Amino acid sequence: MAVYHSPEGRKFFVPLENNPQVFTNLAHDLGMDPKLAFHDVYSLNEPDLLAMVPRPAHALIFITPSNAYHAVEAEDVAAGKRTPAPPDRKTYSMEGFDDLYPTDGAPPVLWFPQTIGNACGMVALVHARLAYPDMLS
Repeated sequence: MAVYHSPEGRKFFVPLENNPQVFTNLAHDLGMDPKLAFHDVYSLNEPDLLAMVPRPAHALIFITPSNAYHAVEAEDVAAGKRTPAPPDRKTYSMEGFDDLYPTDGAPPVLWFPQTIGNACGMVALVHARLAYPDMLS
């Protein structure tokens, strides 16, 4: 996948289409076992819709706009469940992020700064691969 540069010098990928066949084809091109494939999941809590997901399921790529994460983060900060992120978060420094864990003992939602624009699809494929080492053929 090529990395391009904006006029301001920022790196970015051409975004992957949010389509299971696109993810499957790319993953197969990258060496994923041809018996494995990506599928749409229409609900995470409706049993009838979850039953449509082929089993076993080895990874879930959940696509959501980042503004949804930031809205939850703001609600958690307002409720005192976590401390606010550093205002300079756009510097992509992880310094100061160790206090972002919720104070109620719930597992944290992790936020990783994306330094290459539109890389989320490729990063999701890498994470799926790392979560299931036997994915390669």
